[in-house]
Amino acid sequence: MFNKYKDEFLLGRKPITEALERDQKVEKVWIDRTIRGEFEKEIRFLCRSKDIPLITAPVGKLNELVKNSSHQGLVAQLSFVKYHKLENIIPFLYEQGKTPRILLLDGIEDVGNLGALARSALWFNFDAIVVPMKSSARMNGYAMKASMGALLEMMVCREKSILGAVEFLQASGVKVFAACMNGNPINSENFTGPVALVLGSEENGIHQAVELKCDERVAISGQQDKMESLNVSVAGAILMHEVFKTIDE
Repeated sequence: MFNKYKDEFLLGRKPITEALERDQKVEKVWIDRTIRGEFEKEIRFLCRSKDIPLITAPVGKLNELVKNSSHQGLVAQLSFVKYHKLENIIPFLYEQGKTPRILLLDGIEDVGNLGALARSALWFNFDAIVVPMKSSARMNGYAMKASMGALLEMMVCREKSILGAVEFLQASGVKVFAACMNGNPINSENFTGPVALVLGSEENGIHQAVELKCDERVAISGQQDKMESLNVSVAGAILMHEVFKTIDE
């Protein structure tokens, strides 16, 4: 069933330029770091205007990505998902009479964790997932398989920064919780009303500026003497279940 999630790449300057101009769903673009001049400026402008990450890389990386050297120094991965804007989603949810429940992923680069979190978010009735343009796992075939298709059912937002997304949510009446080891014990009563959860990478956690900006830090009680922390997808599922418990029947 999930063999259909096979990564698809575009190669070459003309096909990729046309895809960007037509607003085709593009996940990321890689450009040979030796390319300079007007073409590089054009690609940078197009990617920036479409909010698509542009990665400067050695030509060997491009060859490795597509097992092909006839890419003219430019490779693009097509995206499985259509990205939304958080500034559009929150008003839409309020207009629909919904209480927003948003999951923000700060620096999670493992595609397996991304997929598992999307699966839990859909199960526990979250409305959207927010990822940053940089330092985020790709929405590739592996992520799709790990999510069991949930990423295609969720609204996914790709924002320039998680910090900016937190500030926008707070200004929109959404209380933002940071999941961290030194947080307060979970209290489901705090999760009533519009809620956003921020999860960070297992290696580095949530970026300090983001954590400090959140309204509250929360932690999952456990036997830290036996294991320092939970896998982020497991911790996320536990926290999302706590939020789910507050949803009115």
